[in-house]
Amino acid sequence: MALGLLEDATMPTRASSTPLPHAAALCTAALLIPASAAVADVAAYREAVQAIDGLLDYYPFDMDFADVVDGGNGLNSGQVPGPPPFAPGLRGEGKAGDFDGRGQFLRILRSVQDDFTLLAWIHTDSPGAGGDLAPFYMGSGLIYADMPGIANDFGATVTGTTFALGVGNPDLTIHSGSPVTTGEWVFLAAVRRVDLEAGTAEVKVYVNGTLEASDVHPNVLPLDAQLQLTIGGNAMDNRYFAGRIDEVALASQAHDDAMILACFQAADQGVARYRQAVAGAGGLVDYYDFEDRHADSHDGGNGFNDPDNLVSDTAPALEGAPSNDFAGALFDGIDDVIIVRPSLRDSFTVLVWMKADFPQIGSDTAQFYEGSGFVYSDVPGIASDYGTAVTGSRFAFGVGNPDQTIRSTTEVTAGEWMQVAAVRDVDPSTFQSELRVYVNGVLEEARSHPNGAPVDSWPTITIGANLVDRRYFAGSIDELALFGVALDDAAVEATYGALLGISPCFTANAERGPAPLAVDFDAGCTRSTDASVSAYDWDFGDGASAQGQKVSHVYASPGIYTAVCRVTTAAGTRSSARRTIVADFASADVSPWTSEDVGDPPPRIRGGERFEPGGCLAVYAGGKELGGRADSFHFVHQGLSGDASVTARVQDLTGPANARAGVMLREDLTPGSRFAAAVVVLSVAGPRVSFVRREEPGASAKPAKQSTLNPPFPDVWLRIERAGGEAIGWVSSDGVAWTEVGRAPMSFPAEVRGGIAATVRDTADKLIAMQATLCDIAGPPRVGGGFHRGDADDNGSLQLTDAIQVLGFLFLGRPAPACLDAGDADDNGSLQITDAVRILSFLFLGGVAPASPGPPPEDCGPDPTGDDGLGCDAYLSC
Repeated sequence: MALGLLEDATMPTRASSTPLPHAAALCTAALLIPASAAVADVAAYREAVQAIDGLLDYYPFDMDFADVVDGGNGLNSGQVPGPPPFAPGLRGEGKAGDFDGRGQFLRILRSVQDDFTLLAWIHTDSPGAGGDLAPFYMGSGLIYADMPGIANDFGATVTGTTFALGVGNPDLTIHSGSPVTTGEWVFLAAVRRVDLEAGTAEVKVYVNGTLEASDVHPNVLPLDAQLQLTIGGNAMDNRYFAGRIDEVALASQAHDDAMILACFQAADQGVARYRQAVAGAGGLVDYYDFEDRHADSHDGGNGFNDPDNLVSDTAPALEGAPSNDFAGALFDGIDDVIIVRPSLRDSFTVLVWMKADFPQIGSDTAQFYEGSGFVYSDVPGIASDYGTAVTGSRFAFGVGNPDQTIRSTTEVTAGEWMQVAAVRDVDPSTFQSELRVYVNGVLEEARSHPNGAPVDSWPTITIGANLVDRRYFAGSIDELALFGVALDDAAVEATYGALLGISPCFTANAERGPAPLAVDFDAGCTRSTDASVSAYDWDFGDGASAQGQKVSHVYASPGIYTAVCRVTTAAGTRSSARRTIVADFASADVSPWTSEDVGDPPPRIRGGERFEPGGCLAVYAGGKELGGRADSFHFVHQGLSGDASVTARVQDLTGPANARAGVMLREDLTPGSRFAAAVVVLSVAGPRVSFVRREEPGASAKPAKQSTLNPPFPDVWLRIERAGGEAIGWVSSDGVAWTEVGRAPMSFPAEVRGGIAATVRDTADKLIAMQATLCDIAGPPRVGGGFHRGDADDNGSLQLTDAIQVLGFLFLGRPAPACLDAGDADDNGSLQITDAVRILSFLFLGGVAPASPGPPPEDCGPDPTGDDGLGCDAYLSC
């Protein structure tokens, strides 16, 4: 009998001399669960699991197979409707399958792929999904073997009122001209004939023996991408046929017009005569007569084509205590399986309790696809897919493209309830992922995997079976939870602890504030029904740790941190609590520049900016994109009119790969507005400069033009310029000699926004950020003009660095000051060594101060001698 978790009065006993395997220094104590431990609290466990962000589906397996938490797709009920019932068949003779259009269908192994003929009688007055001329994959599946995307596949469907045949690579659909949803029995045929010499394949559809449409298709390859064939449904997209289906026949030959007409006419002499005509037509591999059962009359020799309802002919048993509270699902290892729609693609977690009394298919070191399928979504061959399985006595987790399997070190087939978890954690900055497996809350193996793409090759998740290879799990499954996020060690551990009655808790006197952020933590609210708490171990999320019930910590740098408190009881059991601490970038006034987060950056990443000593601008940003149809980034900007430019030197840029910062001209602050920008992008090969632009509002941004000149930090000079009706991007290694990166026609309005743009390209909501420092910014003149004479480096004070700035420009090839008038200390209309001498004399020898407007405390002001040919493009300190 498969007991639910609550029916086991105690958790399993572990020998005190054998600690659980571990992969982290914090997990050095053995996890001992004595037989006298508290009764498992399943309600507390469910509450803990459902409180975690990212939960998509939760299957408690109590009384039925519906999920507690649906995740919003409305489709993942694991209820088992059973195969379609039977109704009067063709001509009133015998039976037909009566499909309800809401999920009933039959699954068989596909037995045709080259030349073939599909025959069926249908009876319906319900139009199929899609319109009369919809592609076949938009219709209600009738005889269906399609795969997502471009593939060698096929499918026959009812689209609106017509009969459609579709073939793939490339997709082609042909439709009948006659309606087939007449409320009467209609004979349908679909034919594919391959001509290898011509390099084409002819496809045809027939209604009541008459050819209604044909076309030529350029693909002559076997249509074998899909291993299964479904009768009565397109299970990938939940488009099912509503009505009766009878006498389905699949032949590996392409029947001609006369043969199909003869089969149709044979039905006038009775169903038995029709069957004889079909069987005698040649190439018959499968024939389904739907006479009181769903087995085929002619198997075709493969021995496997008795149909299985995809959602299981035989559902797992539900057995538990007399009240059936908290029951578990008992899988027989023969054919029990539950199928649900897929809800896991990128980062995800499978969290579930299991109980098995003996080793399963495969050895302890077998690949995941060689074991008994557990929570499984694998496709044959090289594909982006995944699966969990029990291989021998181990819990295994595997991901494809390329195939890689990790396993538990703990045996999970000893007849005890055990919690197992599989985690895939995708890093969008490296396009790789990490795989992790846990047993009873403890990490047992972790390994990196080179594939960070969505693992969505298979259209379903099977619970309790690997249906591709017919390897079924024998044992009990309970409390299955699927998350659309990667849970970390502490989160998995906390769910396990919730079942044992450990309730770790802590408070923080500050959860958000500018860095450096001081936080006091107190775990005095922790409770345990198991035993007294003996240790509190803290991980602050920034590499620092501490011990004790009350601790303090300072977060020195901006970021989003997860503070974790791990408690250990005197009995050796552990659990964890967590809290998010956000240390914001300490912004300051940068007037007359203004700033905002454009688009939809993660709300917990607040973009920020401030001037650093020396006049450089530090910018902090989250964000998802500069490109596509809408942008998501942080923008520090001013208004610009007419032909103008923005120039800056990117001194440094820290963050993940693909973080970017640079100069931008933008039509307005809406996410899809026109823009042009020159940006530097972090890559494994070093800084890479690109020119990006969106030429029309709401359009996709044009592909980035890459620069041939990619100088290293701190000498990445960027400029974006509007000249007439064009935007031009430039790069320089010294601010003097410039190389064009790209240009594009831009219909900007008279006034645009110009300034500094930064984004981290966090497309997977990983809450990552970047920080850049930009110097020597030259852009729109300050409102009212004005500067400090002598303050050549624009840092708001007169220092030795100002003389160095002038000398470096004159004799070392360094960039000119953005405000040449500020460097002209003696106001003689040119930059000379005498200007540096005047600054040094004033600072160290008591000499005459620079000419008006002089250095602080004098106010900023315009050049009193007017236009002397030097000018002041930008001055930030006033």
